[in-house]
Amino acid sequence: MGQNVTLNAQSAMEKYRLKRGAWGYFLALMAGLTYPFLNSFWVLAQGNVPYTTIGSTFAEIALIGIVVATVSDFFAAGWMLVWNIPHHKGREYIRVLKSRSGKWCVLAGILGGPVAMSTVCVAIFLCPIPYVMAISAAFPVFSAIISSIILRERLNPRLVMGIVIVVIGGALVSWGPPEGSNYPYFWLGILLAAISSFGLALDCCVGTYGMDMVDPSVAVGIKLFASAATNGIIMVPIFAAFTSGGILFGWEFLGTALTVWPYVLLMVAGAIFGAVTWTVNYNSMAIIGASRGTAINASFALWGIPVSLLFSALGLIPYEVTTLCIVGACVLFVGSVMVVMNPKELLNIRSHS
Repeated sequence: MGQNVTLNAQSAMEKYRLKRGAWGYFLALMAGLTYPFLNSFWVLAQGNVPYTTIGSTFAEIALIGIVVATVSDFFAAGWMLVWNIPHHKGREYIRVLKSRSGKWCVLAGILGGPVAMSTVCVAIFLCPIPYVMAISAAFPVFSAIISSIILRERLNPRLVMGIVIVVIGGALVSWGPPEGSNYPYFWLGILLAAISSFGLALDCCVGTYGMDMVDPSVAVGIKLFASAATNGIIMVPIFAAFTSGGILFGWEFLGTALTVWPYVLLMVAGAIFGAVTWTVNYNSMAIIGASRGTAINASFALWGIPVSLLFSALGLIPYEVTTLCIVGACVLFVGSVMVVMNPKELLNIRSHS
């Protein structure tokens, strides 16, 4: 009798783990699907006031990208408040910020702001979205490399092979811009996309570590506010200093971007995808861990292609991509999954310490 009870309990636990693990992978896949929508709204914003009032030098384009990232994160943080307060999580912000976990969430936002979101936002203004998405999708590889250095995790043959495949995929993607395209800063955009990949890895690893004792939706809200504040207070004036308007112009431009009507509605709508992306991403990593979560999340390298086609078909943004880029995105995604995922451990869920 006792043995049957034990077997039934083990069977029930195994079913729970499989169901929970499958849910974690589904959330990670949804994060990969929604992220290209956010990026597409960024490009759509670039063609509207107030961004059309600035010139086309690199410093000015970079300032536009950073301001777009700042405004997007600010409104996404606002959407998280709209979600959390009715669910009785408003007071959690204060409690979490006083805790050690909250400080890790803030650090994730600081890393995610300038190193991840600003760089990727500037990159999509310098080269087509599918290229940026493909290069950025290498961030699971950076997570594995960081772990091998800091945590002294061994680089097994599967991981090394995955890294080699990612390098090959990245080379195929960045082989060159589409023929006849007008992207004078294409290669700089590819470089910034690679930097954003490193920033995303830091963001996800630090965020996962910090939210062990925090509700993921609260962790995301804090992270987004920290990201917006870091970009707005530090990055905007730095890049504005290299424009003809100077430092004060940067904050003036940011204020305009937060208030100009009806353009601001476009950013508010796009920020919904930002809030959803980070929420499902953090929830997936809380269930299956940062390594597996980021590997599936990297599917945005593939999702970015049909999403860009959709926006192009609606006449909202241009779509420029080569067959080589599409092949490279597929290769890069396969390599990213190989880096962090052992097929035998596919449905394992994360243990909390």
